[in-house]
Amino acid sequence: MFGSSSHGWRLSAANLDSRLNPFTLRFTDTALEAAYQSYHVQSVLQVMRFGLLLAVSLYLFYGVIDQWAAPEHLRFLWSVRLGMSMVLLAALGLSWRAFFVRHQQVIGFALVVSVGITVCAILAVMPLHVMNQQNTALVLVIVGGFMLMGLQFVYAVSSGMLLALCYLLLEVFIRDNSSAAIMMNMGYMVSATILASLGAHAADKHRRLAYRNRLQVDYERAESQHLSLHDALTGLPNRRLMMEKLAQAVARDDRFNTRAAVLFIDLDHFKAINDTQGHAFGDSLLEMVARRLKSCVRTTDTVSRFGGDEFVVLLEDLLDEVDVQFAIQRINECFAKPCDVNGVLVDVSMSVGQALHPRDGNDPDSLLVAADNAMYEVKRRHGRR
Repeated sequence: MFGSSSHGWRLSAANLDSRLNPFTLRFTDTALEAAYQSYHVQSVLQVMRFGLLLAVSLYLFYGVIDQWAAPEHLRFLWSVRLGMSMVLLAALGLSWRAFFVRHQQVIGFALVVSVGITVCAILAVMPLHVMNQQNTALVLVIVGGFMLMGLQFVYAVSSGMLLALCYLLLEVFIRDNSSAAIMMNMGYMVSATILASLGAHAADKHRRLAYRNRLQVDYERAESQHLSLHDALTGLPNRRLMMEKLAQAVARDDRFNTRAAVLFIDLDHFKAINDTQGHAFGDSLLEMVARRLKSCVRTTDTVSRFGGDEFVVLLEDLLDEVDVQFAIQRINECFAKPCDVNGVLVDVSMSVGQALHPRDGNDPDSLLVAADNAMYEVKRRHGRR
Protein backbone atom coordinates (compact mmCIF):
# COMPACT_ATOMS: atom_id res chain seq x y z
CA MET A 1 0.00 0.00 0.00
CA PHE A 2 1.25 3.48 -0.78
CA GLY A 3 -0.08 6.80 0.43
CA SER A 4 -1.25 9.41 -2.01
CA SER A 5 -0.66 12.75 -0.35
CA SER A 6 -2.61 14.69 -2.96
CA HIS A 7 -5.72 12.64 -2.38
CA GLY A 8 -5.56 11.87 1.32
CA TRP A 9 -6.25 8.14 1.10
CA ARG A 10 -4.38 4.86 0.84
CA LEU A 11 -3.73 3.87 -2.75
CA SER A 12 -3.41 0.22 -3.71
CA ALA A 13 -3.52 -1.98 -6.78
CA ALA A 14 -7.00 -3.10 -5.71
CA ASN A 15 -8.27 0.49 -5.99
CA LEU A 16 -6.85 0.84 -9.47
CA ASP A 17 -8.52 -2.38 -10.63
CA SER A 18 -11.89 -0.79 -9.85
CA ARG A 19 -14.23 -0.69 -12.83
CA LEU A 20 -16.80 1.92 -13.82
CA ASN A 21 -20.49 1.21 -13.50
CA PRO A 22 -21.62 1.40 -17.15
CA PHE A 23 -24.71 3.47 -16.31
CA THR A 24 -23.83 5.64 -13.31
CA LEU A 25 -20.09 5.77 -14.18
CA ARG A 26 -19.27 5.46 -10.49
CA PHE A 27 -16.17 3.47 -9.51
CA THR A 28 -17.06 0.11 -7.99
CA ASP A 29 -14.41 0.73 -5.31
CA THR A 30 -16.07 3.10 -2.83
CA ALA A 31 -12.75 4.52 -1.61
CA LEU A 32 -11.70 5.37 -5.15
CA GLU A 33 -15.10 6.95 -5.85
CA ALA A 34 -14.85 9.08 -2.70
CA ALA A 35 -11.32 10.17 -3.67
CA TYR A 36 -12.49 11.11 -7.16
CA GLN A 37 -15.40 13.13 -5.79
CA SER A 38 -13.09 14.96 -3.40
CA TYR A 39 -10.63 15.66 -6.21
CA HIS A 40 -13.23 16.76 -8.75
CA VAL A 41 -15.61 18.74 -6.55
CA GLN A 42 -13.73 22.06 -6.58
CA SER A 43 -13.60 22.30 -10.36
CA VAL A 44 -17.30 21.37 -10.47
CA LEU A 45 -18.13 24.06 -7.92
CA GLN A 46 -16.33 26.73 -9.96
CA VAL A 47 -18.40 25.91 -13.04
CA MET A 48 -21.55 25.63 -10.92
CA ARG A 49 -21.03 29.12 -9.46
CA PHE A 50 -20.70 30.53 -12.95
CA GLY A 51 -23.89 28.68 -13.93
CA LEU A 52 -25.79 30.17 -10.98
CA LEU A 53 -24.73 33.69 -11.94
CA LEU A 54 -25.65 33.06 -15.57
CA ALA A 55 -29.08 31.75 -14.55
CA VAL A 56 -29.78 34.86 -12.47
CA SER A 57 -28.69 37.09 -15.37
CA LEU A 58 -31.00 35.26 -17.80
CA TYR A 59 -33.93 35.50 -15.37
CA LEU A 60 -33.50 39.26 -15.15
CA PHE A 61 -32.92 39.63 -18.89
CA TYR A 62 -36.10 37.76 -19.80
CA GLY A 63 -37.91 39.79 -17.13
CA VAL A 64 -37.30 42.88 -19.26
CA ILE A 65 -38.89 41.11 -22.24
CA ASP A 66 -41.98 40.20 -20.15
CA GLN A 67 -43.40 43.71 -20.46
CA TRP A 68 -43.92 43.05 -24.17
CA ALA A 69 -44.69 39.34 -24.00
CA ALA A 70 -47.24 39.32 -21.16
CA PRO A 71 -47.72 42.82 -19.68
CA GLU A 72 -50.89 41.79 -17.84
CA HIS A 73 -48.93 39.29 -15.72
CA LEU A 74 -45.87 41.39 -14.90
CA ARG A 75 -46.41 41.26 -11.13
CA PHE A 76 -46.60 37.44 -11.12
CA LEU A 77 -43.74 37.03 -13.57
CA TRP A 78 -41.38 39.32 -11.67
CA SER A 79 -42.34 37.68 -8.37
CA VAL A 80 -41.38 34.28 -9.79
CA ARG A 81 -38.19 35.54 -11.43
CA LEU A 82 -37.00 37.51 -8.39
CA GLY A 83 -37.92 34.70 -6.00
CA MET A 84 -35.94 32.12 -7.96
CA SER A 85 -33.07 34.57 -8.42
CA MET A 86 -32.86 35.00 -4.64
CA VAL A 87 -32.75 31.21 -4.22
CA LEU A 88 -29.94 30.95 -6.78
CA LEU A 89 -27.95 33.75 -5.15
CA ALA A 90 -28.42 32.12 -1.74
CA ALA A 91 -27.13 28.85 -3.20
CA LEU A 92 -24.16 30.74 -4.63
CA GLY A 93 -23.37 32.18 -1.21
CA LEU A 94 -23.65 28.75 0.45
CA SER A 95 -21.45 27.05 -2.16
CA TRP A 96 -18.36 27.68 0.00
CA ARG A 97 -19.87 25.83 2.97
CA ALA A 98 -18.83 22.25 3.77
CA PHE A 99 -22.45 21.05 3.78
CA PHE A 100 -22.97 22.37 0.25
CA VAL A 101 -19.76 20.73 -0.95
CA ARG A 102 -20.72 17.34 0.55
CA HIS A 103 -24.19 17.38 -1.01
CA GLN A 104 -23.38 19.29 -4.19
CA GLN A 105 -24.99 16.77 -6.54
CA VAL A 106 -28.32 16.61 -4.68
CA ILE A 107 -28.42 20.40 -4.26
CA GLY A 108 -27.55 20.93 -7.93
CA PHE A 109 -30.28 18.50 -8.97
CA ALA A 110 -32.82 20.30 -6.77
CA LEU A 111 -31.82 23.69 -8.22
CA VAL A 112 -32.12 22.53 -11.84
CA VAL A 113 -35.56 21.03 -11.19
CA SER A 114 -36.66 24.17 -9.30
CA VAL A 115 -35.51 26.43 -12.12
CA GLY A 116 -37.37 24.23 -14.63
CA ILE A 117 -40.56 24.34 -12.57
CA THR A 118 -40.44 28.13 -12.34
CA VAL A 119 -39.92 28.29 -16.12
CA CYS A 120 -43.01 26.10 -16.54
CA ALA A 121 -44.92 28.46 -14.21
CA ILE A 122 -43.85 31.42 -16.34
CA LEU A 123 -44.83 29.64 -19.55
CA ALA A 124 -48.25 28.85 -18.07
CA VAL A 125 -49.30 32.53 -18.15
CA MET A 126 -47.69 33.38 -21.48
CA PRO A 127 -49.77 33.67 -24.67
CA LEU A 128 -49.57 30.50 -26.76
CA HIS A 129 -47.46 32.01 -29.50
CA VAL A 130 -45.02 33.42 -26.95
CA MET A 131 -45.01 30.17 -25.00
CA ASN A 132 -43.99 28.15 -28.04
CA GLN A 133 -41.16 30.59 -28.70
CA GLN A 134 -39.91 30.74 -25.12
CA ASN A 135 -40.16 27.00 -24.67
CA THR A 136 -36.49 26.96 -25.61
CA ALA A 137 -35.84 28.23 -22.07
CA LEU A 138 -36.57 24.70 -20.82
CA VAL A 139 -34.07 23.33 -23.30
CA LEU A 140 -31.49 25.78 -21.90
CA VAL A 141 -32.23 24.59 -18.38
CA ILE A 142 -31.81 20.95 -19.41
CA VAL A 143 -28.52 21.60 -21.18
CA GLY A 144 -27.34 23.82 -18.31
CA GLY A 145 -27.94 20.96 -15.88
CA PHE A 146 -25.40 18.91 -17.82
CA MET A 147 -22.88 21.58 -18.74
CA LEU A 148 -22.94 24.22 -15.99
CA MET A 149 -24.31 22.63 -12.83
CA GLY A 150 -21.81 19.79 -12.86
CA LEU A 151 -24.47 17.14 -12.42
CA GLN A 152 -23.39 13.54 -12.74
CA PHE A 153 -24.95 11.49 -15.51
CA VAL A 154 -27.82 9.99 -13.48
CA TYR A 155 -28.80 13.29 -11.85
CA ALA A 156 -28.63 15.15 -15.16
CA VAL A 157 -30.75 12.60 -17.05
CA SER A 158 -33.27 12.49 -14.22
CA SER A 159 -33.62 16.28 -14.17
CA GLY A 160 -34.07 16.37 -17.95
CA MET A 161 -36.80 13.73 -17.85
CA LEU A 162 -38.56 15.46 -14.94
CA LEU A 163 -38.61 18.79 -16.75
CA ALA A 164 -39.97 17.16 -19.91
CA LEU A 165 -42.71 15.58 -17.77
CA CYS A 166 -43.38 18.94 -16.11
CA TYR A 167 -43.87 20.55 -19.53
CA LEU A 168 -46.18 17.73 -20.65
CA LEU A 169 -48.35 18.16 -17.54
CA LEU A 170 -48.47 21.90 -18.21
CA GLU A 171 -49.75 21.31 -21.71
CA VAL A 172 -52.27 18.63 -20.76
CA PHE A 173 -53.84 20.24 -17.69
CA ILE A 174 -53.35 24.01 -18.12
CA ARG A 175 -52.82 25.02 -21.75
CA ASP A 176 -54.81 24.26 -24.85
CA ASN A 177 -51.93 23.91 -27.26
CA SER A 178 -52.02 21.99 -30.51
CA SER A 179 -50.80 18.43 -30.57
CA ALA A 180 -48.24 19.32 -33.24
CA ALA A 181 -46.75 22.08 -31.08
CA ILE A 182 -46.67 19.81 -28.04
CA MET A 183 -44.95 17.04 -29.94
CA MET A 184 -42.46 19.47 -31.45
CA ASN A 185 -41.60 21.05 -28.11
CA MET A 186 -41.36 17.66 -26.40
CA GLY A 187 -39.10 16.51 -29.23
CA TYR A 188 -36.79 19.46 -28.61
CA MET A 189 -36.54 18.71 -24.90
CA VAL A 190 -36.09 14.97 -25.26
CA SER A 191 -33.52 15.49 -28.03
CA ALA A 192 -31.64 18.01 -25.88
CA THR A 193 -31.65 15.55 -22.98
CA ILE A 194 -30.38 12.69 -25.14
CA LEU A 195 -27.66 14.72 -26.88
CA ALA A 196 -26.50 16.41 -23.68
CA SER A 197 -26.55 13.12 -21.77
CA LEU A 198 -24.45 11.38 -24.40
CA GLY A 199 -21.93 14.21 -24.35
CA ALA A 200 -21.89 14.37 -20.56
CA HIS A 201 -21.56 10.59 -20.31
CA ALA A 202 -18.55 10.58 -22.63
CA ALA A 203 -16.94 13.56 -20.86
CA ASP A 204 -17.48 12.12 -17.38
CA LYS A 205 -16.10 8.75 -18.45
CA HIS A 206 -13.04 10.42 -19.97
CA ARG A 207 -12.41 12.45 -16.77
CA ARG A 208 -12.73 9.39 -14.56
CA LEU A 209 -10.46 7.22 -16.71
CA ALA A 210 -7.91 10.04 -16.90
CA TYR A 211 -8.05 10.36 -13.10
CA ARG A 212 -7.53 6.62 -12.64
CA ASN A 213 -4.68 6.60 -15.16
CA ARG A 214 -2.99 9.45 -13.30
CA LEU A 215 -3.34 7.52 -10.06
CA GLN A 216 -1.84 4.48 -11.80
CA VAL A 217 1.22 6.54 -12.74
CA ASP A 218 1.46 7.88 -9.16
CA TYR A 219 1.13 4.36 -7.76
CA GLU A 220 3.79 2.90 -10.06
CA ARG A 221 6.15 5.79 -9.28
CA ALA A 222 5.62 5.35 -5.53
CA GLU A 223 6.02 1.58 -5.83
CA SER A 224 9.23 1.97 -7.82
CA GLN A 225 10.59 4.44 -5.27
CA HIS A 226 9.58 2.15 -2.41
CA LEU A 227 11.27 -0.87 -3.99
CA SER A 228 14.44 1.12 -4.63
CA LEU A 229 14.68 2.05 -0.95
CA HIS A 230 13.39 -1.09 0.77
CA ASP A 231 14.39 -4.71 1.06
CA ALA A 232 12.20 -6.90 -1.14
CA LEU A 233 11.96 -9.74 1.39
CA THR A 234 11.37 -7.98 4.71
CA GLY A 235 10.11 -4.57 3.57
CA LEU A 236 12.70 -2.91 5.80
CA PRO A 237 14.77 0.07 4.58
CA ASN A 238 17.73 -1.13 2.54
CA ARG A 239 21.36 0.01 2.63
CA ARG A 240 20.70 3.05 0.44
CA LEU A 241 17.85 4.39 2.58
CA MET A 242 19.71 3.61 5.82
CA MET A 243 22.74 5.56 4.63
CA GLU A 244 20.48 8.54 3.87
CA LYS A 245 18.89 8.35 7.32
CA LEU A 246 22.28 7.93 8.98
CA ALA A 247 23.62 11.01 7.14
CA GLN A 248 20.62 13.01 8.36
CA ALA A 249 21.13 11.75 11.92
CA VAL A 250 24.80 12.76 11.86
CA ALA A 251 23.91 16.23 10.58
CA ARG A 252 21.24 16.58 13.26
CA ASP A 253 23.74 15.53 15.96
CA ASP A 254 26.24 18.13 14.81
CA ARG A 255 23.62 20.85 14.80
CA PHE A 256 21.72 20.11 18.02
CA ASN A 257 24.47 18.35 20.01
CA THR A 258 22.49 15.09 20.26
CA ARG A 259 23.75 11.52 19.97
CA ALA A 260 23.06 8.73 17.50
CA ALA A 261 24.32 5.16 17.46
CA VAL A 262 24.53 2.32 14.97
CA LEU A 263 23.97 -1.33 15.85
CA PHE A 264 25.33 -3.85 13.35
CA ILE A 265 23.54 -7.19 13.85
CA ASP A 266 24.49 -10.53 12.36
CA LEU A 267 22.52 -13.74 13.03
CA ASP A 268 24.59 -16.57 14.44
CA HIS A 269 24.68 -19.92 12.62
CA PHE A 270 22.26 -18.72 9.95
CA LYS A 271 24.11 -20.56 7.18
CA ALA A 272 23.60 -23.84 9.02
CA ILE A 273 19.86 -23.14 9.29
CA ASN A 274 19.70 -22.41 5.56
CA ASP A 275 21.62 -25.58 4.73
CA THR A 276 19.49 -27.86 6.93
CA GLN A 277 16.04 -26.29 6.59
CA GLY A 278 16.23 -24.79 3.10
CA HIS A 279 16.27 -21.26 1.74
CA ALA A 280 12.49 -20.81 1.94
CA PHE A 281 12.64 -21.56 5.66
CA GLY A 282 15.58 -19.17 6.00
CA ASP A 283 13.63 -16.41 4.26
CA SER A 284 10.69 -16.95 6.62
CA LEU A 285 13.06 -16.73 9.57
CA LEU A 286 14.51 -13.45 8.27
CA GLU A 287 11.00 -12.01 7.94
CA MET A 288 10.26 -13.07 11.51
CA VAL A 289 13.49 -11.51 12.76
CA ALA A 290 12.70 -8.25 10.93
CA ARG A 291 9.27 -8.02 12.55
CA ARG A 292 10.61 -8.81 16.00
CA LEU A 293 13.45 -6.29 15.68
CA LYS A 294 11.00 -3.54 14.76
CA SER A 295 8.83 -4.42 17.75
CA CYS A 296 11.65 -4.09 20.29
CA VAL A 297 13.03 -0.66 19.32
CA ARG A 298 11.45 2.77 19.55
CA THR A 299 9.27 4.14 16.74
CA THR A 300 11.90 6.87 16.22
CA ASP A 301 14.60 4.24 15.56
CA THR A 302 15.19 2.67 12.15
CA VAL A 303 15.71 -1.03 11.45
CA SER A 304 17.20 -1.94 8.08
CA ARG A 305 18.42 -5.06 6.30
CA PHE A 306 21.74 -4.80 4.51
CA GLY A 307 21.51 -8.21 2.88
CA GLY A 308 21.83 -11.85 3.88
CA ASP A 309 21.44 -12.12 7.65
CA GLU A 310 22.83 -8.65 8.39
CA PHE A 311 20.63 -5.98 9.99
CA VAL A 312 21.50 -2.44 11.00
CA VAL A 313 19.62 -0.40 13.61
CA LEU A 314 19.90 3.38 13.83
CA LEU A 315 19.26 4.78 17.32
CA GLU A 316 18.65 8.52 17.51
CA ASP A 317 18.34 11.21 20.21
CA LEU A 318 20.42 9.33 22.80
CA LEU A 319 21.84 10.86 25.96
CA ASP A 320 24.91 8.64 26.30
CA GLU A 321 26.25 5.13 25.78
CA VAL A 322 24.00 3.79 28.55
CA ASP A 323 21.02 4.26 26.22
CA VAL A 324 22.78 2.10 23.63
CA GLN A 325 23.28 -0.68 26.17
CA PHE A 326 19.59 -0.48 27.11
CA ALA A 327 18.66 -0.85 23.44
CA ILE A 328 20.90 -3.91 23.04
CA GLN A 329 19.41 -5.39 26.20
CA ARG A 330 15.86 -4.91 24.85
CA ILE A 331 16.83 -6.65 21.61
CA ASN A 332 18.34 -9.60 23.49
CA GLU A 333 15.21 -9.86 25.65
CA CYS A 334 13.01 -9.84 22.55
CA PHE A 335 14.91 -12.82 21.15
CA ALA A 336 15.08 -14.74 24.41
CA LYS A 337 12.05 -16.72 23.27
CA PRO A 338 12.34 -18.96 20.20
CA CYS A 339 10.87 -17.81 16.87
CA ASP A 340 7.96 -19.85 15.55
CA VAL A 341 8.70 -20.31 11.84
CA ASN A 342 6.01 -22.34 10.09
CA GLY A 343 5.41 -24.35 13.26
CA VAL A 344 9.12 -24.94 13.93
CA LEU A 345 10.63 -23.28 16.98
CA VAL A 346 14.04 -21.75 16.26
CA ASP A 347 16.38 -20.28 18.87
CA VAL A 348 17.84 -17.12 17.39
CA SER A 349 21.08 -15.71 18.70
CA MET A 350 22.83 -12.72 17.24
CA SER A 351 26.06 -10.79 17.50
CA VAL A 352 25.61 -7.06 17.97
CA GLY A 353 28.29 -4.46 17.35
CA GLN A 354 27.80 -0.82 18.30
CA ALA A 355 29.22 2.52 17.22
CA LEU A 356 28.39 5.85 18.87
CA HIS A 357 28.54 9.18 17.06
CA PRO A 358 30.84 11.10 17.21
CA ARG A 359 33.05 8.94 19.45
CA ASP A 360 33.47 6.10 16.93
CA GLY A 361 33.09 8.04 13.70
CA ASN A 362 32.11 11.40 12.25
CA ASP A 363 30.36 10.20 9.09
CA PRO A 364 28.01 7.35 8.07
CA ASP A 365 30.72 5.20 6.48
CA SER A 366 33.09 5.33 9.42
CA LEU A 367 30.25 4.60 11.88
CA LEU A 368 29.20 1.53 9.87
CA VAL A 369 32.78 0.27 9.67
CA ALA A 370 33.20 0.73 13.40
CA ALA A 371 29.93 -1.09 14.18
CA ASP A 372 30.80 -3.89 11.74
CA ASN A 373 34.23 -4.35 13.32
CA ALA A 374 32.65 -4.36 16.78
CA MET A 375 30.20 -7.06 15.66
CA TYR A 376 33.02 -9.29 14.39
CA GLU A 377 34.87 -8.75 17.64
CA VAL A 378 31.78 -10.02 19.52
CA LYS A 379 31.66 -13.08 17.25
CA ARG A 380 35.39 -13.76 17.78
CA ARG A 381 35.16 -13.34 21.50
CA HIS A 382 32.22 -15.79 21.82
CA GLY A 383 33.38 -18.19 19.15
CA ARG A 384 30.34 -17.64 16.93
CA ARG A 385 29.98 -17.97 13.18
